[in-house]
Amino acid sequence: MSGRPLTLDERYLIQGGILGGLTASQIARQLRRDRSVIYDELARGKDGRGKYCPHVAQLKRGEASARSAANCVKKPEAAWRLVGERLMEGWSPEQVSGRWKRLRLDVQISIPAIYAAAVRNGWEQYLHRQRVRARLKRPARHPWGGSARSIHERSKDANLRIEMGHWEADTMAGKQKDKKRILHMVERQSLYWELVLLNGTRSVPTVKKIQKRLENNGLPFKTVATDRGAEFTATGTVLGEKAFACDAYSPDQRATNENQIGVLRIDLPKGVTMDSLKPKHVRRLQEKYNNLPRKCLGFLTPYEVAFNRQPPVGTRT
Repeated sequence: MSGRPLTLDERYLIQGGILGGLTASQIARQLRRDRSVIYDELARGKDGRGKYCPHVAQLKRGEASARSAANCVKKPEAAWRLVGERLMEGWSPEQVSGRWKRLRLDVQISIPAIYAAAVRNGWEQYLHRQRVRARLKRPARHPWGGSARSIHERSKDANLRIEMGHWEADTMAGKQKDKKRILHMVERQSLYWELVLLNGTRSVPTVKKIQKRLENNGLPFKTVATDRGAEFTATGTVLGEKAFACDAYSPDQRATNENQIGVLRIDLPKGVTMDSLKPKHVRRLQEKYNNLPRKCLGFLTPYEVAFNRQPPVGTRT
């Protein structure tokens, strides 16, 4: 039941309306409630004979409130401090709750309880929402000068994520005039990130950095898919058969990459220059997001999935 809970007096009026032959809609109008509230109340408030009873309905409401973590703030103070720390680190309420269930901690906190705590404690500013990018169905303005194979030629194993080693890559900027960019690479199966700070967008140096990082990070490197940006024209030349290019204006063909860049925008929003970034800042961001639990991974972290590590005991990863 949403909104203000029914009072015991209102429940007596509902019973009186039923005895007087009123319909649920008529009772709702008299109580100035939505009729769905009355329908739900009649369904939940039945006694052993199948008749509506105000006392049974009130008792069930009290039991439901007692069970609801959102209405119960009697959790250890240390647990709420940890919740606040995770939200400040960029975790979502779903990630906090799911990770704690995964680790089977003694204290479990539900998603509604975390949202309620965010309101109580002023943590709402740390609750982020990501925009979903729609596919732009437009023809390319200019022919692409790269030689990488089309994404449509990539193997089914890569498309279905049934083996590790298939990557997606793109660059992101704060402002268009920035000299520095972030090269973002994500492994499709584990969601493991590699981040590199670029000084400029020349194609050969950019692709060389992709090759160096993906061949030396301890994970398989079988393919990498990019868009048709000017910085990736050398992928076919440098990486050969491992390089694939998406169709023009088709970010959905690199949906994993696009989604993860959206997550990174929490720390590096558009319109804020990246020219002040240092390599240590980028390493810190890579460490942060590779140790962030993901729902699609069963609330394991990309690091744990990529390197087959078991989650540690405790909440810190």
